[in-house]
This record gives sequence, C-alpha cells and structure tokens, in this order.
Amino acid sequence: TPEADKPEFNIYIANDYGFCGNFNSEVGRRIRKDNDAYKIIIGKKIVYNGDEVLLKINKDDFFKRFGEIEECVENAIKSMNYSKINVFYNHYYSMSSFEFLKIQLFPVEFKGEYYDGEDFVAETDMNSLLSSLISFYICYELKMCECISYAAENVLRTQITSSALEKLEEKEQEAYETYKLFLYGLIAGIIGIIAYVYINHDREYQTAFNVPYLRDIPNHYSPTTVSYLFNRKITEDSISAEILNLINKKLLWMKVV
Repeated sequence: TPEADKPEFNIYIANDYGFCGNFNSEVGRRIRKDNDAYKIIIGKKIVYNGDEVLLKINKDDFFKRFGEIEECVENAIKSMNYSKINVFYNHYYSMSSFEFLKIQLFPVEFKGEYYDGEDFVAETDMNSLLSSLISFYICYELKMCECISYAAENVLRTQITSSALEKLEEKEQEAYETYKLFLYGLIAGIIGIIAYVYINHDREYQTAFNVPYLRDIPNHYSPTTVSYLFNRKITEDSISAEILNLINKKLLWMKVV
C-alpha cells in the first residue's frame, strides 16, 4: 500500500478537436486544480505545460504511443512514488447522458470476498507478479476509458452539430423572410413612385369644357363655306369639292345631248 502523503498520479483524457461543448474545458479545469499531482495528458486541445507533466500526447496517437503510457504506469507501481493513480474522463451513459468522472485505479479497491483456501502454490516473486497484474489492470482500464470517452465525444459532437445545423436553418429562414419583406417593400416603393409620377406629371388634366365634343362640323355646310371659315378664302380644292358635293346631292348632273 502506498504512503498517503505522497503526490497523486493522474491521467486526463480529453480530445484533439473542438465543437463538442465543455468536453475539454472540464478536463482543463481539473488539471489546473490538481497542481501537485503528476500528470499524463491525452488530447491536443488541452494547453498545459507544467513541470509535473510526465507525458502529453494527442488522442489520435493514444494506441500508437500506448507503450509510453504503459511504461509510466509500470514505473509508478514499482516505485510506489504516488499515493493514488486516478483517471479523469467524460463517461458515456446514453445518447443524452454524459458525466465527467474520476476513477481511482490504484490502490485497487477490492469489493469482493477473499478466498482463504490453499489450492495453489506460486513459485515466483509475488511482488513482481502483483505489480505486473496491477499494471495490466490499470492499462486495461485506461483503454476502456479512452473508448468510452471517444463515444461520449462523438455523440456530443453529433448533438452539437445537429443543433448548429438547426440554428443555421432557422437563420436562413429568418434571412429569407427578411429578404421577402425587403422585396415586397421595394416593389411597393416602385409602385408608389410610379403612381406619384403619373398623378403629378403624366395624368391628363381635367378641363372645364362642358360642351359636347364633336368630331365633325355640326351643320351641313358646303365645302366652299367651310373653306372660307377656315382659310378666309375659297380655294380651287374647295370648288372641286363643292361640285362633287352637288353631284352627290343629285343637284347637278351631266346629260349627254
């Protein structure tokens, strides 16, 4: 059992990308709170460079560089330099339920019952065997926590993305409604301008002429009379028209002798 006054050894699992709510901020706040604890930080989005950081890797490189994490865990177990080994991560319960958790990995909390029988004999260094088993257990739990954290990250990002897309659609609808109002206002303005110009500049003025409008001369004046009224003289054309008018009235005719 490690000594209680020794510092803790914490492993923090964040992620490499944003757009997933307070996923990384929870981890960042916990890291800054644990000033005296030695740390392994997993996740590119976490910005922290304290002297107590033993290892910092990207989450995408978790399995590629897991040997380095395993080495740190084995050294911690063999040296007993830490009072506890904890892991902090976002735990996925369901599509709508997440929780930022702390799990104590060492000392191992055994909740079962011990067997007092003597069914087997171990011919080995028990301290080395137990250290290996505990290291194996801690590494197994870390892999499980990483997978669960990855599930929580993806589901949370999907939810936020869906929410963002819905908001974008709402904004597009608002913009479309605004555009329609602007277009309707523009059309109404153009119609108003046309009506104003027509009423004030292009409309035919009303006159006070109440006498019936006649297209032709009202009396049956002869062509020569009309010519005189308009031109103040009788022209040759009016005389020709007068002859045709007399013929039309059958007052003048030609007779062959």
